[in-house]
Amino acid sequence: MIKNYKIILENLPDAVLIATLGYGQTFGKFIDFNKTASILLELEDYEILSKNPLEIFFHNSENKAVEVIKELVSKEYAIFQTEIKSKSNNIIPLEVSSRLIYEAGLSLVIFVARSLIVRKKLEIDLKVMSEKLRRLALRLQTIREEERKTIARELHDELGQNLTVLKIQLSLLQKNSEENKIKEKLNNLISICETTIKTVQEITSKLRPDILDELGLIPAIEWQLKKFSQATNIEYEFEINSNCTKLNPDHSIALFRILQEALTNVARHSNASKVKVSIEENDKECILKILDNGKGITLHQIESPNSIGILGMKERATVLGGEFMIKSTMNSGTLVCVKIPIK
Repeated sequence: MIKNYKIILENLPDAVLIATLGYGQTFGKFIDFNKTASILLELEDYEILSKNPLEIFFHNSENKAVEVIKELVSKEYAIFQTEIKSKSNNIIPLEVSSRLIYEAGLSLVIFVARSLIVRKKLEIDLKVMSEKLRRLALRLQTIREEERKTIARELHDELGQNLTVLKIQLSLLQKNSEENKIKEKLNNLISICETTIKTVQEITSKLRPDILDELGLIPAIEWQLKKFSQATNIEYEFEINSNCTKLNPDHSIALFRILQEALTNVARHSNASKVKVSIEENDKECILKILDNGKGITLHQIESPNSIGILGMKERATVLGGEFMIKSTMNSGTLVCVKIPIK
């Protein structure tokens, strides 16, 4: 043993216990330990010296002890997790690092045990916080979609209708006017009204397509694909393996928004000539896939913090407890796959 090792041992923050390892590769009794070990185990010094690692760390399970001993003999170190029961009947989860050393003709095993109570509590707290954040994100997403729906409806009902009435009135004035100059000006105003009406329709459609609420996800996807193809000259194929009747409105809008973002990426970055979309549903989940035949996507692009669209798609899937995956395919092109659990 190194000189003054006892001073070092007592100043270590973790529980340290030293036991012998017999020739038959069985643990002997503890021969030394620090104060932290006796506090952790709630045992007197003589009680620790009367016990061995099999009793303390392995609950007299020889199979578990043999596994650790084999690892110690082959690698000279082993790390394992266990639980101990203190004198006050508290269950204490531990992470134990063990190392085999040879000193003065003896085979010794040094156990360094660290309580996982704080870590376990932090893990539980983190899970609780993550769930709260997930619910908050879902709530914010729902509120955002409801606001879009409200704005789209108000634009359609108020502004759209007023513009239509204005166009009709201008048309009547044009018919009843005899002066060519006035007719020409009225014609220009009618043209502006028509353009503005189309703009309002496009804005309301982007905010919240009526078809999604009125007819459901499948018709909305078909409508979006036709619109996409007309705007980009990219061919599409839509494979429907399910009518997705088990989806609730949150699921439907999330999948639709992910589809929209994926198609935007295809148009902007892929150089693709065709995109294939498929949707299917089983007892557990709904699966949406978007595959293009473009140039593919790099790992750097996928992981880049500037890839806001990808982050948005992933967020929409995650808040619903789903999975999001994007990758390049073997034959080039990009595959987006979304799985949303059905509850």
